[in-house]
Amino acid sequence: MKKNRILNLIVFMLICSFLIGDLSKFASASEYSGKTIQITKKDLKNGKITIKNKNVKSIVINKNVKKATIQLTNVKVSKDIVFEQGNYTLKSSKSEIDCIQIAEKNSKIKLDQKANLNSRNLTIKAKDSVSGNLEFLNYKQKINLELGKKSDIKIKIGTQQKAEMVIKKADVTSKLSVTGTDSKAKLKKIVLEKPLSLSVEMKTELLQVKEGAKKAVIEINNMVDEVQNNYNAEIKDNTKKDEPKEDTENKKEDDKNTQNPPQNGNGNMPSIPQEGGGSGSSNGGSGGSSSSNGGGSSSSGSGSVSKKVESVKLSGNSEIDVDDATTEISVQYFPYDAGNKAVEWKVISGEENVKIISADYNKATIKALNNGSYILQAVVKNDSSILAEISGKVKNQKVSLAKDSMGIAGESEISGLEKGFGYILESEEEYVAVEASGLALKGYKTKEEAIKNTGILFNDKIVHVDNGKVYKVVQINSDELLKKRYEIYMAIKKEELSILNYLEVQKLAGELIIEITGKEESSKDETKDEWKKRKEEIEKKEKSFNDKYEELKMVADKIIDELNSLYNKIDTYGKLELNEAKEILTQIDLKKKELSEDLIRMNINPEDEGKCETLEREIKEFEEVANRHISIKLDEKGIVSIEPVFEDLEFYLIKKLDEDNQHSVAKVTLQEGNNQISMLQEMRKNGVAKYFVIGEKHFTYLKAFVVESNEQEVKKLENDLGLLKLDGQNFDVKEESSGKIRINLEEGTLEWDKIENADFYEVYADFTIGSVPGVIGKYYLNPTNLNDHKDVSNIENESSYSVLEVKDNKSVLGNDQNGKRILCARNLKEPKLDLKELVIVGKYYSSDWKDSLDDGMCISLSIVPRKLEGLYVSELQNMYDHTDALTGINVFMNNFFVSDYMSKILKVELPTK
Repeated sequence: MKKNRILNLIVFMLICSFLIGDLSKFASASEYSGKTIQITKKDLKNGKITIKNKNVKSIVINKNVKKATIQLTNVKVSKDIVFEQGNYTLKSSKSEIDCIQIAEKNSKIKLDQKANLNSRNLTIKAKDSVSGNLEFLNYKQKINLELGKKSDIKIKIGTQQKAEMVIKKADVTSKLSVTGTDSKAKLKKIVLEKPLSLSVEMKTELLQVKEGAKKAVIEINNMVDEVQNNYNAEIKDNTKKDEPKEDTENKKEDDKNTQNPPQNGNGNMPSIPQEGGGSGSSNGGSGGSSSSNGGGSSSSGSGSVSKKVESVKLSGNSEIDVDDATTEISVQYFPYDAGNKAVEWKVISGEENVKIISADYNKATIKALNNGSYILQAVVKNDSSILAEISGKVKNQKVSLAKDSMGIAGESEISGLEKGFGYILESEEEYVAVEASGLALKGYKTKEEAIKNTGILFNDKIVHVDNGKVYKVVQINSDELLKKRYEIYMAIKKEELSILNYLEVQKLAGELIIEITGKEESSKDETKDEWKKRKEEIEKKEKSFNDKYEELKMVADKIIDELNSLYNKIDTYGKLELNEAKEILTQIDLKKKELSEDLIRMNINPEDEGKCETLEREIKEFEEVANRHISIKLDEKGIVSIEPVFEDLEFYLIKKLDEDNQHSVAKVTLQEGNNQISMLQEMRKNGVAKYFVIGEKHFTYLKAFVVESNEQEVKKLENDLGLLKLDGQNFDVKEESSGKIRINLEEGTLEWDKIENADFYEVYADFTIGSVPGVIGKYYLNPTNLNDHKDVSNIENESSYSVLEVKDNKSVLGNDQNGKRILCARNLKEPKLDLKELVIVGKYYSSDWKDSLDDGMCISLSIVPRKLEGLYVSELQNMYDHTDALTGINVFMNNFFVSDYMSKILKVELPTK
């Protein structure tokens, strides 16, 4: 039996191994939703790996790959793409990846300049002790870095004040070097939330050190416009230089001007009447009134003047960076001698961070409360349309304690407390419960609610305190705290139980039973009985609550199932309509309000909450781009105009064959600083059809935002010349269907009528001698891609030619030249061909024509109208059919000998027999 189990296990493992190995065959149409793809060396094709149309959890590039270009097309990775040791280039289009992880030492990762990941926020994770070099040459968003201990990461950025970096996770042993691709590269900002060893080698607008990174060691080797280092991290600035003396002098002069406002034309300060009375004279004297130019406006002794306040301006140091400090903000009135100078002061944003402690018509004094930003406003009392605002920041505020409280205030904590007691914190508007570990919980409106959630402290400090408030620390004896919590519990009625509180009540009962049991075991006989009685009462009451608990749990489970169903709707990647997404988030918020925080914490996956945050952000981004009312216009010259420019859009050229059949044929990037793209070459290359352009912004969960242009049509230059058939024996016209083509053997020319919209003409030809097909011509049409002479994908846009070597009425092809590119005449401005151009191409007919004078042959000619500018094409891609026979024939000569061709067409003097 045991052997059979082992055998079954081996077979199961082999099957699993086979299935996992089969995942690497991602070229198939299989789905890998929620799974991990392992890429190994055997998956490489010419040094490349291509993954298309997949939804996966992770992609792992195995270290045995060593070097590769990874192309992702329409790939969504929910977790990360993991690079083990190697040298990789990552390309992407229509793909969504949030995280790149480096798992081995000496990893090199380059993000291709055209990858759509350049326009997405990315997280870079590095495991402990790994090293890696990353090149993001065209990156435009935010990189979040999570670095393991002793990791060493170097990032090269090519951007101009757009990209930013945030160090989310790191250790003092982590190393990061940030460099630019050239002198123009500049980062918007680098934010340190965790400590590490940082080397800044490129220009940066802002380097910001947050509290969690105060142990960071930073070396600045290039220009940083602003450094915010309020927590005194170690910074060595190798770029600092002494300010030039003249700059210092200028600064002094500026300071002087600030302290001494402008004077009036007499050299005196403009008068500022005090609120409620008093006046000054514009002439510098005293008195009850003053006038200008002998009259006009006047001021009375009450300080009122006829001039009205037209505008106001606020000035002063709006930053408070000292604990519990104040600052003054002054108001200036324009004109200076206006009357009724009075304003109302108000903090319109950040009221929790500052408060106004005094104010008059001239200035306001504000006091710091908490760290953060604020906006102060002054509104003219007699005209609310006239106002001014100033924004500021508050830094370095610390916890303070009420006068008679115990403990020592420190940054975000209160220490020096006694173990074995319960503690709550009282502030002006709330009571904060403190659990046994010392963690400050949320605030409550009543003291009883706070006590109910308070535990007996087993250390000597309270942590995670709001550092912007003044508290009174209330110590509660453990016995008193326990009795008080017991009374609170016993006062709870069954009908008061709800989904929002039943878990909290259960928790309180459980904690009380444990704590009272401890008291019972450690107390004397008389007290022991009291504690025992309390415990029995709790247990009895808790038993009576059980049926209500079960009822509430069933209701809660139903709500949780509904919530999970809503979260699952978000997982339909790239498929949610905007209104549908809003409705899902609204329903989630409503459902969550029906649950307690404990139920949410126990039953809701943090990843689901992350999905909601992503979806909320995407809704804002979608509405932002939608509110720009972007228009795309495609003109008759193939030029696309975008107004207004929005750099996050990707642009695609769509070929429309009919109403139900259309597909993307090109993706183009809008160059920085431009609002136009030329699609002319792509439209011509892709042939006759209707075209339009779409601009798309892609999202993880929302359907892409799409804006479409008008249509333009690529039309065919119609060759309506018809067919001229010639009798080869005497070259007389055998059949002429249209009369638009003429041959003149006397002049040795072929002529035809002009074709509408053509700028010039080309002539293609082939011949048959015996059973051997061949080509006639002396010019070679050079391909756009010089490395591929058989490529005809862009032949409509090609105008460069090579003249083939002509000898003995034969031209010679090179080794890499293709028969489909041979033509007899090029760039004919007039509809006329010299028949001497019809020379045989030697690669296809190698016999000496002198030995073939009596061989029979036939010739086919096709006249091709050309136009290189505009939306008319000749469809050169279809010049030859699948057997390489010439199509669209305009002239056909048959039933003649090589000797006739040489003498009558090429005018060659034949040897006498």
